[in-house]
Amino acid sequence: MEGNEHIESQVEKIAKKIKGAFCLRGNVMVSFPTKHPETGRRMEEQLKKISMVMSRAFGGTTEWEGWGCWVEEGKNEPICEPVRIFYSAHDCFTDSKAPQEFFKTLKEVGLEGKQKALFVNAEGTSYIFSPEAEIEE
Repeated sequence: MEGNEHIESQVEKIAKKIKGAFCLRGNVMVSFPTKHPETGRRMEEQLKKISMVMSRAFGGTTEWEGWGCWVEEGKNEPICEPVRIFYSAHDCFTDSKAPQEFFKTLKEVGLEGKQKALFVNAEGTSYIFSPEAEIEE
């Protein structure tokens, strides 16, 4: 799609001319349910933990509410739940502890929220994993 590449390069050319603007080429996105699957209570504490760890690791977040949907095997109807999407842009990590703390916190809130799986998109690649999964050293 050469047309899109041309548009992107023109936008980038202009953006680079804005005084004080800086480029953040990386991005991280997390989708996390807002309600506990067993109690139906809003998980404010867990949502705040994700917001805090991402803000510390990446310098801030943009957040919005949406729906997470999937179809279970053998079913014909989607299952949907309310979620909060957390989005952060970053250039690189100068603190190597930040990514470790980010994933540690995600696993912690996943266990607290009785989640079977967690969703993270980093640099355009999506990862779905159990909060019980070990992180290899």
